[in-house]
Amino acid sequence: ESSSWESNSQASDVGSDVGLSSVEDEPLRGLADDGDTKAPFSMETLLTHFGAKLLVTIVGTQHLMKGFASSFTCPCVPFLYKTYHVPGSRSQVFTGISMLPWAMKPVIGLISDAMPIFGFHKAPYMLLSMIFGVLACAAIGAIPQEQMPIKWVVVCMILMQ
Repeated sequence: ESSSWESNSQASDVGSDVGLSSVEDEPLRGLADDGDTKAPFSMETLLTHFGAKLLVTIVGTQHLMKGFASSFTCPCVPFLYKTYHVPGSRSQVFTGISMLPWAMKPVIGLISDAMPIFGFHKAPYMLLSMIFGVLACAAIGAIPQEQMPIKWVVVCMILMQ
């Protein structure tokens, strides 16, 4: 009984006459050299392809820190807008605008892949986003309401995402 990750041994050579290789010539992602099958996104395969350092960095910055920070900041946002006397409908618009970075994650990922910083594709972007997020959160807390207009609060909320 063959695994769903194994290649079909009876694959046809469709396309070989135009320079395309057959299914048998290309190894599947996640298929070990010794013939053992692994799921393409198993932890072992991710460690092999990307290394433990990058995976720990991603988990640390994206899951732990973002989740930790969001649990403190998200419940406060409606009260923050209320102190600025923002109507409910406009508050929803501001919240939608401040969540744009989450919707743009694929674009941001493509940019980081296309334009590495000092030869690194992800780590500098994650570090910069953490620095901007901390500074934006500190600005909202430290700058008095009279000196910080609502548009800068929304910009800070965007940077915190």
